[in-house]
Amino acid sequence: MLKKLEEIANKVCSQNNVALYDVEIKHASKGKILVFYITKMGGVSIAECRSVSKDISRILEEEDFIDARYFLEVSSPGLERELKFKKHYVSAINEKVKITFLENDKDKNVTKIGILIEVFPEEIKMEIQDELVLISFSLPKHIKVEVSIYNIKGQKVKNIINDNFIKGKHNLVWDGKDESGKPVPSGIYFFKIESEIFSEIRKCVLLKILADFIDALILKAVHIL
Repeated sequence: MLKKLEEIANKVCSQNNVALYDVEIKHASKGKILVFYITKMGGVSIAECRSVSKDISRILEEEDFIDARYFLEVSSPGLERELKFKKHYVSAINEKVKITFLENDKDKNVTKIGILIEVFPEEIKMEIQDELVLISFSLPKHIKVEVSIYNIKGQKVKNIINDNFIKGKHNLVWDGKDESGKPVPSGIYFFKIESEIFSEIRKCVLLKILADFIDALILKAVHIL
């Protein structure tokens, strides 16, 4: 039934110069509630919702394929629009979205807010706000250590720290900003850990792309207008 409702709604929306965003069938004690969400650039008006509702209602009465009692609702999806299908993600490119996903190999839900840049068949690329890069290292003894961030051209972006550390494991955080406090572009960076007894360079990806993000890991995605 849902597929049939979508076919009818798509036809009616096209005739009314609006787009179908989603169709939901809700169940209530009084019967089924058929909810049609419509949208267009600049938003839809009450008059457009009424027109679409009238046209859909007429077709449903003519075809009479719904056995149970039902009620019809037509509205805008609202300011926070849930992204369910690929077409929803595509329509939100270059817009702010909120993604809640299951972190790999961990029973933990993580929420990120950022700008949706690209949509691929099995993943998305997103510029995440306030992304942090964790830098971990272990020391065999009390020693002075310098940690710096470099871009892919080998240019120093920021000196994270140059100080004495005690023996053991340490964690530092880079907030994705340069020496002047400005956010750096997304991409590949390197952090260099130097001391008198060792020197190490590691690669990190700022605002990284999560593989199979849509199909495997996303629990909920919302387009924030």
